[in-house]
Amino acid sequence: MAGEARFDLERSKALMTHVLATARHVLWFAMVGVATMAHAGGLTVTGIHVAGVELAPGRSVTVMFIAPAGRQARPLVLRLRHSLPEGSELVTPARTRIELSSDNGNRIVLEPVSRLKINTVGRAGESYVLGNGSARFSVSRALDFFHVNYDKFLAIVRGTQFVVAVRPGKQIDFRVFEGRLLVEREARVRIREGNAIAALRATDVLAEGRRTQISYRLDVEEYLREFNTLKEAEQYFRDKLREDEGSDDMERRLDGINALGVVLHLLGKDSEARELLERGLALAGERADPRLRAIFANNFGAVLQRLGDLEGARAYHAQAIAARRRLYPDGLHADIAGGHNNLGAIHVALGNYEAAAREFDQSLAVQRALYGDRPHAAVAQLLNNIGILERTRGHFEQAVRLHQRALAMLRKLHQGAHPQVAATHARLGAALAARGDYRAALQQHEASLRMLRTLYPGEVHPDVADAYSNLGAIYSALEEPARSVRQHETALRLRQQLISAREHPALALSYANLGAALLDTREYGAALKALREAARQHAQLYPKGGHVDIAINRTNIGAALAGMGQAGAALEEYAVALRVWQQAFGAAPHPGAALTLDRMGSALLAQGDAKRAITRHEEALRMRQSLYPGGQHRAIAASYRELAKAWDTAGDPRKAAEYRALERQAMPKRAS
Repeated sequence: MAGEARFDLERSKALMTHVLATARHVLWFAMVGVATMAHAGGLTVTGIHVAGVELAPGRSVTVMFIAPAGRQARPLVLRLRHSLPEGSELVTPARTRIELSSDNGNRIVLEPVSRLKINTVGRAGESYVLGNGSARFSVSRALDFFHVNYDKFLAIVRGTQFVVAVRPGKQIDFRVFEGRLLVEREARVRIREGNAIAALRATDVLAEGRRTQISYRLDVEEYLREFNTLKEAEQYFRDKLREDEGSDDMERRLDGINALGVVLHLLGKDSEARELLERGLALAGERADPRLRAIFANNFGAVLQRLGDLEGARAYHAQAIAARRRLYPDGLHADIAGGHNNLGAIHVALGNYEAAAREFDQSLAVQRALYGDRPHAAVAQLLNNIGILERTRGHFEQAVRLHQRALAMLRKLHQGAHPQVAATHARLGAALAARGDYRAALQQHEASLRMLRTLYPGEVHPDVADAYSNLGAIYSALEEPARSVRQHETALRLRQQLISAREHPALALSYANLGAALLDTREYGAALKALREAARQHAQLYPKGGHVDIAINRTNIGAALAGMGQAGAALEEYAVALRVWQQAFGAAPHPGAALTLDRMGSALLAQGDAKRAITRHEEALRMRQSLYPGGQHRAIAASYRELAKAWDTAGDPRKAAEYRALERQAMPKRAS
């Protein structure tokens, strides 16, 4: 959907990032099955013309027909009064025009060599996809919604007669004869400061007595507007919303609310975006159009995720999927696949790995039905997300294979340098690092950075900053802390050039990463300064708390204080971090919470309290064992190592030796 957020699981120390408003693509596919002669909620054939001559009752014509939820197109002998069910597709032969009617009294005239999919036909509304050719629509009954969709375009009707004509990959035309037609399309907004791009819904109104026709080229990428600075973009959409809210056109008002909400999300102003989109969600709820509910529920969920309300985000993404299924009852639509992808990403962040796997499986099933075995960018993105899920679960070999498949697919789609190819190199690098192949991981991250430098020669781009952060993490794993710090310093410098605001999630993350890297160089004072700047920004960005970035950062502040010999102050920070983990995830296990428990155990040991230290390390171990049931994982090995130290301090070398043996068993085998 234009103006929607779609999740792409992230590496570095953030759990997820948002890809705003990925394009909606409707690709046509063959399905098996036969049309029924009677089906509630479909269309009825009311006229057939061949070479300009109307066929008499009893005469027939052969068309290509695709039954709901099938896989093959097949010939169908079509006669008058034949019923076509929801979810089916019809392709008219040359020189053949077919007239169709719904139970609502609305009519469609499908011209020769045209393709129409019937999504929804019911008392509330009707929804169709025109894949090719030309169709004339006559809407005589007021409905909650009447939509005609093609790729990134949507015709929204309020009682009218109009024609849509499509030449795939070349041009789409709209013409209205009576009434009013709202044409919605995806159009991108580019902001030069930060090289930021957001996709928004743009609308044009056709009406008799005003402009009655409009055409759009499909072979060019449109930018609705370009801005020099983030502040300029924000001010434009604030001014636009003020104008829109003075209108009595609810569609226009909702467009303005959504556009500003998406831009505020892009700028990191999620608290304000939440208030705005919540208002839009309430207004959309007063209308029976499921399209509007899907857009606002999806975007509100994206904002809640950024603010750390993962349960709220989960609920609203589920609502978005439910609304889309009203529009597309067969479930075969790219937006539904994207919705399950989003919901899977939320479950990963919540630590609900089985639920995440189920959502990703559903997304993959829809994509396979839509695209078959053909390579597609959305499939590659999903493979990457499943790879990140498998890496998080400790299934490193599966993760590596999935990222390799995604990389091979993207190389078929994109010749030369491309942002998605560069991002997949980074994800493959993260999986290799998790497996212990740090040198191979370094090669992947360096390949990613080289490609991004080709794409963005000045280097001032968010993806380049991410690449330096990733290299910093790898150098830390390679025990080269000074080089790690330099990479994070470069990432911070780039983000400071990109972002003029004093508080932003990416800036806060950069300070947090730099502070974590400085811990490894034992520069505890400098680390504490960077980590406290991240904490200051978190307080402004996430005033309700309960955000994973807060918990990670407070844990690292505790580590800096512990390194400075302030074990008591460190324990206070760890206690705060634990409360944040519990606020975010309740009693559910989480890798970050296990790390905080381990750090707390180490601080207690430094105070000489071996008994309480062992208790905390055992809690961390139980949590990790539930997260990684296979038993072989670096985090589990780390728990055994900390327990061995604690039992040594407690004066039980035999127990310590047992845990050291368990540590060796738990370490994953390093690939040769």
